[in-house]
Amino acid sequence: MNFEAQRILIIGNLASGKTRLARSIAKKTNRPCYHIDSFQFDQNLNIRPLHLIRDELKKIEDQKHWIIDGFGPLDGLEARMKAAEQIIFLDLPSIQSYWWLTLRFIKSLWRPRSELPPGSSELNLKHIKKAYATLRKIHFGMLPELRRILEKPEYKSKTLIITSKSTLLKL
Repeated sequence: MNFEAQRILIIGNLASGKTRLARSIAKKTNRPCYHIDSFQFDQNLNIRPLHLIRDELKKIEDQKHWIIDGFGPLDGLEARMKAAEQIIFLDLPSIQSYWWLTLRFIKSLWRPRSELPPGSSELNLKHIKKAYATLRKIHFGMLPELRRILEKPEYKSKTLIITSKSTLLKL
C-alpha cells in the first residue's frame, strides 16, 4: 500500500470494511477522510439530490490531500479514480459483507454510525431490506464491472485489490 499517496480512493461493496480502513489510513497519514455516506444521504437515509452530492465531491476532489470512502454517483467515479493516486478495492466474498452488515445493524442498537447524517437511524425495516438488496446488486452487478475497469492500464498500476478479511485487517 502506498502511504505516500496524497489522494486515496477506497471502494468496495456495502459493509466491506471501507470506513474502517479509511479511518485507519487517515490516522496513520494524518490526511482528511471523507465518508460519502455522510453527505450522500439525508437524515431519513434517502439519497440527496445528485447535484448536491456532486458539488460536495467536487470540493473534496479539488483538495490536495484526501481519503474518500465510497462510490458516490457512478457518473463521476472514473474521474475520482483518475484523480486518485492510490485506489484500494475491497473485493471480499459477499458472505463477509453480509455478516458485517448484520453486525452493523446489531451494533447500531447501541451506537449509530458516526459517518451517517446526525439523527439518522438504520434501524427500520425499509432501510434494512434496502441495504441487503443493495449489497446483492453491487456484488452481482457493479463489482464485476469495477474489476473490468480496474484492469485498464491507467488504473491497474495504482490499484490495490484486497480479497480477504485477513489481508484487510492487517492494513
